[in-house]
Amino acid sequence: PQASHSGSISYATLKRREALCNREAGHGGQNIVVSGNKLCFINKGYVQEWRLDEGNEHSGMRRMVHMASVDQDIEDGGWRAEDIINLSTSTWMDEDGAAEVTRGLRPDCVRPVDFATPSSVGYLPGSRFAFANSSSEGIHFSNGQLTIMDSELRELTRLVGFGSGGVEVVQRPTFEKLGDDSTLVASDESTVKIFDLRTGRAELTIRQRCENSTPVYVGCGKFVCNRLSNGAMLWDLRAQKPLYNLPIQSDVTWIPGDTNGKPPILVSGYDMYKFGRCRDLMSDQEKIWEEENATFKWARCEEKRGGNCSIM
Repeated sequence: PQASHSGSISYATLKRREALCNREAGHGGQNIVVSGNKLCFINKGYVQEWRLDEGNEHSGMRRMVHMASVDQDIEDGGWRAEDIINLSTSTWMDEDGAAEVTRGLRPDCVRPVDFATPSSVGYLPGSRFAFANSSSEGIHFSNGQLTIMDSELRELTRLVGFGSGGVEVVQRPTFEKLGDDSTLVASDESTVKIFDLRTGRAELTIRQRCENSTPVYVGCGKFVCNRLSNGAMLWDLRAQKPLYNLPIQSDVTWIPGDTNGKPPILVSGYDMYKFGRCRDLMSDQEKIWEEENATFKWARCEEKRGGNCSIM
């Protein structure tokens, strides 16, 4: 049934809002997105926006009080009333009885949206975004779609063909620095797909179980680094074949493609992997240790290659 007059909210809209709230309860995801000069916070079917300008700059001051002497601490700090919150409406404190009373900035805009909080977000050329697992039909949500959004978080198109277990996209999923704005890399629990954003089609499918896939470029060559449960595998997109395994036990953070020669691979956990090393700077014992360690890690990767893999 619809509302009898224009000022009321329809039953379908109410059910939609309820579905978005229920979705957020167990979905989790990437709540914060930076769009141009705005910071956006997505939660339960709403977006709060703050302009990233001088008027919204935070001083960085943390105004801390102790719960046993709140008024005295505020007076001693000389803080203005408009810069602090009223603790009568918020009784949060840490294990030592201290609490922060700094008032945050109000959002410049709060508006409803018709999508759930994405599980991951890719930043695309042209101030666009790729939202993973946030789309829906009615009150039913899909874990197998990648929604392309514009800078105002309006849906442009959807990329489909993923499994129901969900899709994953890294923050920089294109080859933008090579001048290629239309190739996007995304993955699900069993495949990696290389999409052409101009057509919305998957031009290439790598069948391999992985956690995520990161675009890599060396010179003019395009590669993807698939993060496996027990390492990583680098694929050559031009030759359409895997190159080698890497004994990486954490997510690939960055692979600088504009370096001369073979670039280093930076991973979370403060580790860096290089292609080769200046061995003349190492002691004999260091060389022996490195060779033994590399042999051990390589053997583990070769034993557990992540199952059968193929390219389509």
